[in-house]
Amino acid sequence: MKKIIRVLLVISIIIFGFGIIKYFIPTGVSEISNKDKIESEIKFDYTPIKVDNKASVLMNLDTNQIIYSNNMHNEIPVYSVSKVMFLATVAKKMEEENISYNKKVKVTKLIDTVNTQGNFSSAGLGSNEVYTIKELFDAVMIPSGNDAAILLAYELFNNHESAVVQMNENAKKWKMKDSSFVSTSGLDGKYLNKIGIKASPGKNLMSPYDSVLLVKRVMKNYPEIVDSGNKKTSTIGKYNSKSIKLENVNEILEGLDYSYSDVYGLKTGSNIEKYSNCIIALKKNEYNQTILAISYSSKTRQSLYEDITSLYDYLKTLNLTNLQDNIELNTKVGFVENDVKFGLEKPFYIYHNEKQDFEYKLIDISKKYNKNMNRFYGINKDGFVGDLEIINKEEFFDGTPLNLSSVIVSNELNKKGVFKSIQEFVIDLIKK
Repeated sequence: MKKIIRVLLVISIIIFGFGIIKYFIPTGVSEISNKDKIESEIKFDYTPIKVDNKASVLMNLDTNQIIYSNNMHNEIPVYSVSKVMFLATVAKKMEEENISYNKKVKVTKLIDTVNTQGNFSSAGLGSNEVYTIKELFDAVMIPSGNDAAILLAYELFNNHESAVVQMNENAKKWKMKDSSFVSTSGLDGKYLNKIGIKASPGKNLMSPYDSVLLVKRVMKNYPEIVDSGNKKTSTIGKYNSKSIKLENVNEILEGLDYSYSDVYGLKTGSNIEKYSNCIIALKKNEYNQTILAISYSSKTRQSLYEDITSLYDYLKTLNLTNLQDNIELNTKVGFVENDVKFGLEKPFYIYHNEKQDFEYKLIDISKKYNKNMNRFYGINKDGFVGDLEIINKEEFFDGTPLNLSSVIVSNELNKKGVFKSIQEFVIDLIKK
């Protein structure tokens, strides 16, 4: 009888021991279950914005947050704004063929023809003069020089038509589904044909959505384009018989006629028709986040800048909240006595007001998480907990869930010890 009791006791100890071991050994998971979602009180209120355009976007590029939009997928004639797409195509080719920005380009007689036909924007390049590619980037972006854009097309792609073909091919590769181009400069095809440059009829078209894709690519891979668009003035061709001083036609830059504080680019486009004024603008907010504003088909040149001002002024009606202040996890931590505070590895500010909730979850959770007991074990201050992700797809660009920042333990932890941990384990079992 005693032998049976001893056997049963040993079996019980083994079973209990395996239970404890299972309790202490973390089990890897890809994400915490629904009951463990992080909740937040951050909300939104779309107060109407007064804009006199056909399409626009206000967006935080650091968080991918769409703050405001109207007709985001409409194909709009963008005129010289499409020069950004052309220069991105040029920069891509230069990167692939290892072409230097210091390479010198000689101006051809064709450019004289371009500059004598029509009332088009021009950098004033003269035939037989020589400029570096970097100077020609300035000539394209600052005065919106059609002459410089056409010269670069012939220099790098042998002719204008081949450059446009590459622009359209890149648009497809870059998932710009609402875009099509007939020129490198933004000029209508019919004008180019008049001066002997082969082009398809029509206008350059882009949607605000595609423009966001383009701007994000340019800022990441081709910052030289942004640098050129941010210059109010530049002098090029200093080694020529006559240098040229370029002056920016984008009047929203700081210090110009319609300036807005901290705006640093990017490009305007316009035509003589009504509702043919376009702009892509960039500015930094107080936490150094980049805020993109796009206004396409504003009624007049003046209303174009008023529309951008309305978009940026809208930010002043909203609050910026650091998500780090809102993190609460429905999980426990073993081996410690005090409460554990969680925080983000870096501050993450998001615009908000009222009437719309945001929902969060943890992904890529630490291997020190035990899913069965919903606990983290052996985790210390600054220890990795998981990556915070926002899942309100409709509020974030292209519907992609956004990894905000890594969640970490914020405070010092006092060790609890094995005995108390076992005691807590037993209490947990009883509660279950």
